[in-house]
Amino acid sequence: MPEKFAALTMTIIMNSRPSMRVTEQRSCDQYWACAVLPGPLLRRSDRLVTLHEVGGDSRSDLLRDADCISFFDVNLPLYYQREGWDESMRSCIWGYRRLSVRLKKITKRITYEDETLTRLLKMAIQQA
Repeated sequence: MPEKFAALTMTIIMNSRPSMRVTEQRSCDQYWACAVLPGPLLRRSDRLVTLHEVGGDSRSDLLRDADCISFFDVNLPLYYQREGWDESMRSCIWGYRRLSVRLKKITKRITYEDETLTRLLKMAIQQA
């Protein structure tokens, strides 16, 4: 997955068959995807994309947690290199607040090779 989205555009176009929809022009830097999805699957997918930051039902809550935990588990080191302490702290606090109680417990146990990142995460958890 690209580090930064230059643009994210999702255009939903009615296909010639009423039971099908086409998603087109989903771009992020060099990445382009085009897929034909059945209408119900497209609606469920659209709902998950829409709610992945805030949750709201069991599936979108699960996706929100996966999105948050992947930030802490995978993306934080690169994010810190790119954005620095203050912005990383802000994102950690925001992301930690979004986590379910179960994943907050798991996140508290995350450590990094770089002790600065471990300290950053611990401070963010205290401030959240």
